[in-house]
Amino acid sequence: MAQTVIRHDDALAIRQWDKKVILAARKATFFDQLKSVDTTNKKVQKMVESYERKGMTVLTDNNGFMQSKTLGMNEGREAIFPLQVHNEDEAWVTGDNLLEGHEKNLKFADQPVVWDVYKIGVNRGGTRTKYETALDLVRAMHTQVKIDVTEKLDRLRFSALKPTAAQNVLTTSGTTIRERIGEVVDAAQTGKGIEATGHVIKPVYIGGEPYYVLGLSINDARKWVNSADYLESQRLANIRGNRNPVFTGALGTIENVILMKHHMFEDGKSILMGAQAMLELWGGEKLKQVVGYGKYGSEESMSLGVFLYYGVEGAKFSDGLVFGTLQANIIP
Repeated sequence: MAQTVIRHDDALAIRQWDKKVILAARKATFFDQLKSVDTTNKKVQKMVESYERKGMTVLTDNNGFMQSKTLGMNEGREAIFPLQVHNEDEAWVTGDNLLEGHEKNLKFADQPVVWDVYKIGVNRGGTRTKYETALDLVRAMHTQVKIDVTEKLDRLRFSALKPTAAQNVLTTSGTTIRERIGEVVDAAQTGKGIEATGHVIKPVYIGGEPYYVLGLSINDARKWVNSADYLESQRLANIRGNRNPVFTGALGTIENVILMKHHMFEDGKSILMGAQAMLELWGGEKLKQVVGYGKYGSEESMSLGVFLYYGVEGAKFSDGLVFGTLQANIIP
């Protein structure tokens, strides 16, 4: 059968390098399933409406574990995220009582995030002569860049997520995992028992119910799967699996806490995330992709590169105290 050989400098080969590579890299990250979308964008609004018509809940605006924003081309390098602080004031009035003077005051803390430029590139090298096809190598380069971008985004996000010093660290004492998770939820909802801050961590609402996400290390997740509470939690996660993409990656759900695993979480230091636990900012250009040619020894070479315009911060109050996360020892 006749074959068509496409050289590395052919237009078709170059078109293989497009935004789909970066979009795939972003979707492969751990946190993308946890972020909210910005509904001020009309295209995003239509997307949210289409999902809701299918019975799914999409995390929007500040109702997400990670809030994401993209700046316009001429909007600089910094954005201010308004963190909505939990307010327990009772504001309802009944009957002939006047509403005036009983309104609930919204409370916000401002968090600045600045984006930087992160660059990664791959060179095909001179391992093939100019008479041989390099299309497969181009695909391999795409795959490598995708892996590098995914890993870099996750590392930046995990680094931003970890509490500093003793802030929001809870030592649990329950004998079962269910009891320990119950202690963590109580601390998040009341602020009691949390070192340094003692403030309430807002949940994210999915299908009208409040949820937190609990990140486990690989070893802790293995212990969790072998625990007596696992089967019940898995059943609850499956029931809610058609509501939101968050549940599709869940190890289980217990006490309205969605358990998820990742190799970047540390053993014995599980992280509970609430609303606006993390804030990410994409620059006006979002990303830039580069295709370069040159000589490697006596042979032609080809390079692929990507520039990410990106910033991420763990949400904090103006005094530097952690806003939306809590660290705890969950697995006995």
